[in-house]
Amino acid sequence: MSALSDKRAFARVRVNMPGRIVVTSVEAARDCVIRDLSAHGANLQVRDWAEVPLEFYLLFQSLANPA
Repeated sequence: MSALSDKRAFARVRVNMPGRIVVTSVEAARDCVIRDLSAHGANLQVRDWAEVPLEFYLLFQSLANPA
């Protein structure tokens, strides 16, 4: 196995979609970009990690506002 091979137990899927980090209410949610997903997590891009708590709900915006 090469040093460059991915050793993750679960495959990640790139999604690059807008999301919201929700703690207590949708009104107080923080914007983020969901870069990729796996069965056990997500890779997020946020402006300031200091504003993100250890536990939160992740809202997928493309699913939250159906047309």
